[in-house]
Amino acid sequence: MLSAFVTLTAVIQSKKGLTESTFGQLSSIRETQVAAIESYFNFMGSSLKALATQESTIAAVEEFTDGFGNIGDYFTLSDSDVKQDLIKMYDSEYLAMSITPYQEFSRKGLHQTISQRVLKAGFLQHLFIYSNPQPTGQKREIS
Repeated sequence: MLSAFVTLTAVIQSKKGLTESTFGQLSSIRETQVAAIESYFNFMGSSLKALATQESTIAAVEEFTDGFGNIGDYFTLSDSDVKQDLIKMYDSEYLAMSITPYQEFSRKGLHQTISQRVLKAGFLQHLFIYSNPQPTGQKREIS
């Protein structure tokens, strides 16, 4: 009886020791991962700050801003054509794939959103989504 009690006590103590050891190892791994993630974000933040101050980056952003502001000068699409084409595309391809119970609400919200878009953004959507010959899901592969 005494040997069973001693054995049981030893098993409990061993289990407790293994649990504490495992917990310590997991805590150490977590701390290492936290340090690695913080280091990564610090590096990326520094890289982005350096990139943002480069003259070529500033010039590219300025040219993009000017080009976006003048995009209407390069295309002859009307605002209503762009809106109708986008609504048709979203209705037939994107929302048709939706399986949410709020699909009709989504359509109404979509139509309001498209009608509130500025013409310049509509042009870009028209070019990238409606005029892009790639199938839905592959639109990013501009040909």
